[in-house]
Amino acid sequence: MGSTKKSLLASGLALCASAALLMGSTFAWFTDSVTNTGNRIQAGSLNLNVIGYRLENGQWSNPIWQTQLENGALFEETTWEPGQYGAVLLKVSNYSSSVFAKVDVDFSVTENTGELADALWYKLTAVHTVAASNEQAMLDSLSFKDSRPASEADGVTTMSKIEDDATEEMTLAPNQNYQDGQYGWYMLEYGMYTSAGNEYQDGSFALDFTVKATQAPVEEDGFGDSTYDENAGYPVNATVSDAGSLEDALQNPGVPADITLDQAISGKDSLNVTGNATLNMGANSVYYITPVAAAKVTVAAGASLTINAEAQSGLNYNLGRLTADGGTLTVNGGKYGESGSQRAEVSAINGGTVIINDGSFSSSGMGGHAVTASAGGTVTINGGSVSSSGRDSVVLYADGGTIVVENVSFGGINGDAYGAANGGQILVSKTYSPSQPTRVADGCTVTDNGDGYWLIAEA
Repeated sequence: MGSTKKSLLASGLALCASAALLMGSTFAWFTDSVTNTGNRIQAGSLNLNVIGYRLENGQWSNPIWQTQLENGALFEETTWEPGQYGAVLLKVSNYSSSVFAKVDVDFSVTENTGELADALWYKLTAVHTVAASNEQAMLDSLSFKDSRPASEADGVTTMSKIEDDATEEMTLAPNQNYQDGQYGWYMLEYGMYTSAGNEYQDGSFALDFTVKATQAPVEEDGFGDSTYDENAGYPVNATVSDAGSLEDALQNPGVPADITLDQAISGKDSLNVTGNATLNMGANSVYYITPVAAAKVTVAAGASLTINAEAQSGLNYNLGRLTADGGTLTVNGGKYGESGSQRAEVSAINGGTVIINDGSFSSSGMGGHAVTASAGGTVTINGGSVSSSGRDSVVLYADGGTIVVENVSFGGINGDAYGAANGGQILVSKTYSPSQPTRVADGCTVTDNGDGYWLIAEA
């Protein structure tokens, strides 16, 4: 059999198969390698601990600690053939947490050339224990020490179905409730069917698996209710390339989502955010027909969105109008534009919060604004550039809300730089602007608020 070598950053598996068929044998022996990549561990606010083991010469290897698992593959088979058999074991513990954790494992097939997954099998066993040591019991429960599966009739599942695996969740206790069981064990047995034929030579298969946790509905609140968090979701780490997948990832209330765009997405003119998401855009755009008119984004009350982006060239924008409608929006880089009379590129409304750390924000319509705050909304600008090219525009406009300027660069101004109405106010840091701000809209005054800021408000 092959030597095994491995690493886990949370848990993943990659198998590759190819070789030369040995003629005249009972099995169609052929060889290749097995590599694991892309492992990761995801946990909400819990302190999840994972230790890995691999099967070596009929015994578990020495523990592969979490710090080691972050730096390489979980195992690598140097020869892989029909009848080959391997196993890995993950010990998941919640002893460092102060709350009960709901734990699950997900699988994602990342490569399957030559339909190799149809020639592979797996068996996943999950065990919940009070004892911290259960390695020997798991070893004793290995299913195929003396035989190898030829098909699903032998009590295994074909690897092509692993993404749909419904292994039961486990609830792991924190340290102070150790008697309820702090430890979960996931044992993945895998191999190649003895019936695998010549057609699977040169195929390859890759699999990521993710151990994840969220708070479990165990602790009671002030009303004696332990089900208040029964719908707490697992964190999501997703790479998306289409509009439907992106919108789904943005609309999971209570579920932390880390989303990466691997390409530009067309056919979408608006996005509504109801979850808690980080959107890693790179230099990509989301738009309906052209990036010149990119999709507008609205962050609903109770939701949050952090955008990490790189600026587009020319008049191409990463996104269009950005609105925090009761929610929280943070922008770190990128290029954003809005056209149309009296429209704003960035708005905080209905108590919403916007934090701009970097990026370019522009409006081009008559009477437009780069940034507005209204109906109790708050915008804090820590960096980036703003401009409004439309006639009679006000670049930063506090219309019943508050804008705090710590640092900003003004581009084109075709009107006023600052304006306030309906009880709104703009606070301009005196560190950023030691001199009193100019280009202030008629009807507004500038005063020193005595706290390190220039205060711009209605006269």
